[in-house]
Amino acid sequence: MLGLAIHLASAVGAPLQRGPSNVLLARLRTRRGLKWSMPAMLIGVVYLWAAATVTTVIDRGGPGWLHVLVLLFVWNGLKFLINGPFGVLALARVRKAERRRTRQAASTL
Repeated sequence: MLGLAIHLASAVGAPLQRGPSNVLLARLRTRRGLKWSMPAMLIGVVYLWAAATVTTVIDRGGPGWLHVLVLLFVWNGLKFLINGPFGVLALARVRKAERRRTRQAASTL
C-alpha cells in the first residue's frame, strides 16, 4: 500500500513540477538566479492582483469555476512572495562562503 501511494505521488507530482511558475522558481534558486529573487517578488504581486481581479468578476456574477483560478493565482503569488526573502538570505550565505574560499586561496599562496 505504501509503495502504491509513493508511486501515485510521484506520478502526479512530476508533471506539476514542469509548470511555468515552478520552472521559474527553480531557476531563481540557482546561484545565478539568486540575485533576481527580490525583483521576482513583483511577479507574486501580479499574481495576487490577478486573484483579486478574478474574485471581483466572480462577485459580479461570473462562473463558479473561476474559483480554481483564484486558488491558483493566490498559491503562485505566495510562492513568489515567500521565495524573495529566502533567496536574499541564500545569496548572502553563498557570497560569504565565496569570500571565505577566496581568502583561504589567497592565504595559501
